[in-house]
Amino acid sequence: IVDDFQQDTTPLFLPALQPTHHDAAVLSADEQQAFQQGWRELGNIHHFFGLLETFQLTRQQAFELAPEGHAFLVDNHVLEAAYQGAATQEVPLITFVGNRGIIQIQTGTVKNVSRQRGWLNVFDQKHNGFTMHVDDSKIAATWLLLRPTKDGIISCLEALDHDGNTVLTVFGQRTEGQRELAAWREVLQAATGQSINEEALA
Repeated sequence: IVDDFQQDTTPLFLPALQPTHHDAAVLSADEQQAFQQGWRELGNIHHFFGLLETFQLTRQQAFELAPEGHAFLVDNHVLEAAYQGAATQEVPLITFVGNRGIIQIQTGTVKNVSRQRGWLNVFDQKHNGFTMHVDDSKIAATWLLLRPTKDGIISCLEALDHDGNTVLTVFGQRTEGQRELAAWREVLQAATGQSINEEALA
């Protein structure tokens, strides 16, 4: 196969594309209100990217401009506390890790969460084939995000690097048409100290 598809001038496997960045957008007061209203009316978690594109915002800018009660800057240690809490309570998760070239997604419970040599690790190779190593000392900001959908508020933790790129995002496991797991919200509230009150966001 390699011989059949090998090319003389271009490597067979190309490196991942480097992230691109928007110039810092400056929104007027009316534009900020329109963005916040768009956040409140998302309806689908996957529409968030389109909202960023519409207003030409980076994720960091969007989180900072989020409507009140929908985005909270939390301590970076919250990520470890959330994984530990989910492991203890056997709460299934969806973890996204990626770059411009690829996104890896793991779904299910985690069991063996530990810190070694400064890194946060999940050693679940025998449990579900999942192994993750996070140098969270290089995480610049961690956000607790609440976004409305037709299935109710969906909450997650999102970690950003110093360039504003997403390092890792973790949700409670769910499928389209289902509400968020109450157990996942309990894990988040315990880890962050923030109350997730869906009625207050309606």
